[in-house]
Amino acid sequence: MDFNIVNQLSNNQTIQLERLLYCRPEMVPFYHKWGFSEKLGDLTFMRLINS
Repeated sequence: MDFNIVNQLSNNQTIQLERLLYCRPEMVPFYHKWGFSEKLGDLTFMRLINS
């Protein structure tokens, strides 16, 4: 899988790319094979469900 979408950056430019994936629990082992991990350190994902 090639995630390279940035070919060149100017000298003073900072960029952070995140490779995020949402999947069903039964698909986690499949995506582990591609290098994805559900271990995100201190991060917790949250969603606003009622506004």
